[in-house]
Amino acid sequence: MAGGDFTEANFTEAKLDYATLTKSTLYHATLSRATGDFAKLSQANLRQSVVQNARFFRADFSGADMRNADFRNSDLSHSNLSGTDLRCADLRGADLTGSNLSNANVTGAILTGTLQDLVNMSGIIGLHSPVCP
Repeated sequence: MAGGDFTEANFTEAKLDYATLTKSTLYHATLSRATGDFAKLSQANLRQSVVQNARFFRADFSGADMRNADFRNSDLSHSNLSGTDLRCADLRGADLTGSNLSNANVTGAILTGTLQDLVNMSGIIGLHSPVCP
């Protein structure tokens, strides 16, 4: 499935554990209540996707485009989010415990109520920029 085009696909409650979706397009897709533990989504396009109440434990999102995506109340703990573009993403209530957000761009992202214990934020961009570009 790497490099696939899943634009506007509905993956509600899908079981994506260990899936390889590297460089795939999931633009405006719905992944609410999906599970994707250990999934590989590096360099994927998740712009404007709805990923509410989902679980992506230890998933690899490195370099992914997640602008304007909705990850409210999702478990992204221990995931690799390094170099991701999270501008204007909604992460309210998300669990980011132990995740790697190094060099991620979070300009305008909503981080209210996120669990951020042991998160690597070195080189993070836009942490104190509340305005979406």
